Amino acid sequence: MIAETAERLGNGCAHVDGLLPVGGDPHVYEPVPRDARLVAASDLVLYNGVGLEAWLDRLVRNAGGTRPIVVVTDGLEPIYGHYEEGRDPDPHLWGDVARYRRYVTNIGEALADLAPDCGSEIERRAADYVAELDALDGWVRERVASIPEETRHLVTSHDAFQYYAEAYGLHVLGSPIGLSTDEQPSARTVARIVSDVRATGVPALFIETTVNPNVIYRIARETGTEVAGELYSDSLGEDGSGAETYVGMIVHNTRTIVRGLGGEDQVFEYGGRVYEGGVR
Repeated sequence: MIAETAERLGNGCAHVDGLLPVGGDPHVYEPVPRDARLVAASDLVLYNGVGLEAWLDRLVRNAGGTRPIVVVTDGLEPIYGHYEEGRDPDPHLWGDVARYRRYVTNIGEALADLAPDCGSEIERRAADYVAELDALDGWVRERVASIPEETRHLVTSHDAFQYYAEAYGLHVLGSPIGLSTDEQPSARTVARIVSDVRATGVPALFIETTVNPNVIYRIARETGTEVAGELYSDSLGEDGSGAETYVGMIVHNTRTIVRGLGGEDQVFEYGGRVYEGGVR
């Protein structure tokens, strides 16, 4: 989503290369020689920070040369892990659309510094994007508010939706894997989630596109609960998925969650465009 936003703001003013492929997992990504070549030839590096890309510092050092390195979450306060696995900062800040406005601002400022001749155009594009995000944020709030209060519980493959839940009024009932996907689910954690799912009667569980779904399917079998769909957590979707942009990803996740938990599903419309998020 960082690369997609940089391309949207910098189109025609800067060439953008994303190091991670679509569907890649930034927690456990292993850089390849191409990545070192791209960094070495770059004029600017953008990354999420907050511990998400632990492999990036070494990659930049080994690539050589100097360039600005911008943490696009700068100015945002992270929340911390909620489970017994630890109290590390949660890097998934993009789950809250209001927080993502800061991503857009930081990326826009970095690109304007890089390409000052395009500064006013990049600033205009960033302002347009923020206006769209404001509308999206309101739409998500309305959709989640349509879910019956007793079913506003979220169970996902890994702990990537705390910001989304906190912003929009959901309760993360549990995730078998913690903040980073390199963790292994413990028997105690899985047993607790099974117990909580049974106790609350939550109607649906959700898998994620970048995480092995087996544990969620196991919890579904043990509790008789439906797996209601696939969410995008650490990556956008492929072209044609409906989730190939940040806005499309949020729309997809929201519609999937709202449908699964018994809310009123609607598409998101903005500026004459209809976002379905790949959900039919």
